[in-house]
Amino acid sequence: MIEIRNLTFAYEKDNPVLKDISFTAEDGECIGLIG
Repeated sequence: MIEIRNLTFAYEKDNPVLKDISFTAEDGECIGLIG
């Protein structure tokens, strides 16, 4: 299992493309992010 909490990511400072993303992936699960 992996758990992500409050992930924020930006290519440029002060312009996040992801903000406060949280999720849990159990063993054997695949997670995809499309946007």
